[in-house]
Amino acid sequence: GFSPQAVRIHEGFYEKSDLHEDDSRASYALTAIRDLTRWLNRTQIEIAEMCGFSLRISRYWGSGKIKAPREATVRRLHEVHAFVGSLVDAVGRRKAQEWLLQPSSMGTSRYELLAVPDGVTTLLREASSLMFVEASRPERPLPQSVEVEETADLADAYKPLQSSSPIRRPRRVPRNGG
Repeated sequence: GFSPQAVRIHEGFYEKSDLHEDDSRASYALTAIRDLTRWLNRTQIEIAEMCGFSLRISRYWGSGKIKAPREATVRRLHEVHAFVGSLVDAVGRRKAQEWLLQPSSMGTSRYELLAVPDGVTTLLREASSLMFVEASRPERPLPQSVEVEETADLADAYKPLQSSSPIRRPRRVPRNGG
């Protein structure tokens, strides 16, 4: 029959593809840091503290000493980058900075909320009116072939349809079998 077999794959292929993926993860993290410093008008040290990593680690990413930043380390960085980037796209860099300077609905600084684990979620709720425009549905006219019936007929959707044919009785089964 069929039995499972172990297949050996050339290891060099995976080493090269992992290296490429690691380089891109480091470059994405460095790009996010650069964008946040420009958008928020903050230093790299402030961005690192806000996102929960050390400035030394980000320098290691840039120098190539650490080729693959841990996902847990850069997750917060990417969340903050995505939120601030969307806010800047929606209202512009200046208005985004002004909005983040104002106190949040909880009374704390919005910049401080960026550093809290659920802060981005809270800020997203507060900024939703700025970032997302409510779409209005256009009214479509009914096709000409459809006629509107009286509302009394439409209200009773479970009313059985009236048929012109008589009701048939069920067929009887003979008792003798034939």
